[in-house]
Amino acid sequence: IIEFQNSPLVEYQQELRKSGRVTIAAIQNYQSTLLTEHANAKRDILSKLGKSSTTPSIQSVEDSVIVLGEYTTTFNGIALDISDREAEEVKKSSYVKAVYPNLVVNITLLDSMPLINADDVWLLKDSQNKDVTGQGVTIAIIDTGVDYTHPDLGGCIGKNCKIIDGYDFVNKDNDPMDDHGHGTHVAATVAGDGVLDDGRDIKGVAPDAKLVAYKVLNDGGGGYFVEIIAAIEKSIDPNGDGNFDDHWDAISMSLGARCLGKYSPSCGPDDALSRAVDRAVDAGVVAVIA
Repeated sequence: IIEFQNSPLVEYQQELRKSGRVTIAAIQNYQSTLLTEHANAKRDILSKLGKSSTTPSIQSVEDSVIVLGEYTTTFNGIALDISDREAEEVKKSSYVKAVYPNLVVNITLLDSMPLINADDVWLLKDSQNKDVTGQGVTIAIIDTGVDYTHPDLGGCIGKNCKIIDGYDFVNKDNDPMDDHGHGTHVAATVAGDGVLDDGRDIKGVAPDAKLVAYKVLNDGGGGYFVEIIAAIEKSIDPNGDGNFDDHWDAISMSLGARCLGKYSPSCGPDDALSRAVDRAVDAGVVAVIA
């Protein structure tokens, strides 16, 4: 994962806000500038890696080196399928800020309601004297997907459902169906609302919240940084118009990476995924992470 020197869109927006000059046009123009720099960087990287003797087109870059991801919102950079040796060569470029390995992540289970005293919170009232149950809040579940047909999660996906939207970053389609089970478990922990066989109600932490399902982990519960960063960027700017005011209220990431051997220094508060999360928080998103 290659990070470029220029700030991502979230940081640029914060700079504009300080001077009172935030406009959608300014954000979109800056994004175009970043994408142009990405294109130039891909050409240069291809040349450095000896993939072509001439200046290639963007298409030939992607034909020669697999581009795993491209980011501008919470992280300014690209992800390439290259070797460690090639990564060291790329790192020497003046426009490169840092290079990170695309680490493997796996599911992590969450504990439940009484442990965090969620049932006590349900007894509280908000500033409008409504029960604190997640009303008006939208939470993105970044996981193995969600079984949106489950009755405790509304039984559907779409505008008028509990699960209002989603995307599958593993299979690159609009169907975030869970083929593992963990994401559905997490979604129910977050906002499920059902009835046990004995008639007792069983509720998640915020049973009245809306959900968005982002599938970033495969049917074995594993995945990579690149898909998770893409889901975080989607959470900040769901419709991709450069206006972050419509960001989801929170993101849930019940997952973690094992950092061993030569990749150990790449894990921590300054790795690529952590930096993306930090900027999501800067944009106003609450990040809840295992």
